[in-house]
Amino acid sequence: MKRGSFHISINYKSDPVVRVVAAGPNLAAQRTAAIDLLKEALAQDVAAMRAVVRRPESDPEAWGDIHALPRLSVSGQKRLIGLVRARILEGEDRIAAQNLDRLTYTKG
Repeated sequence: MKRGSFHISINYKSDPVVRVVAAGPNLAAQRTAAIDLLKEALAQDVAAMRAVVRRPESDPEAWGDIHALPRLSVSGQKRLIGLVRARILEGEDRIAAQNLDRLTYTKG
């Protein structure tokens, strides 16, 4: 888009607000575009969390807080990491399974 000597460059694929507005003046199309953005963000967040949780038990970035617990044996650390890992993965599975398409439906 050009106006005089001022040039505006918009990346329609990366700017979420522009993507929603560019979907058209139709509110249903904008809602669908917004929900698609939510789906993408949710999938990226779930993938990132799963990647962290699947790091080895020796990884200090992922499990350093558990390693730092006083009076917890190595076997206790491994057991606790296993429990935390399982709970996080269960939660991420629930998050990933959310039906965000239900947000496209309006009452009335």
